[in-house]
Amino acid sequence: MASAAAVKSGFFAGTLMEAERLNAIANRLQDLRERTGALRRYL
Repeated sequence: MASAAAVKSGFFAGTLMEAERLNAIANRLQDLRERTGALRRYL
């Protein structure tokens, strides 16, 4: 059975990975918004 410290460490590692993924998604969405705006101005 996993110790409490190991479970806690795994939880925070998972939370950190989730935060990194959310940031990556947010950055990609912002980039797409900027590209969309540039294309609309071009067209």
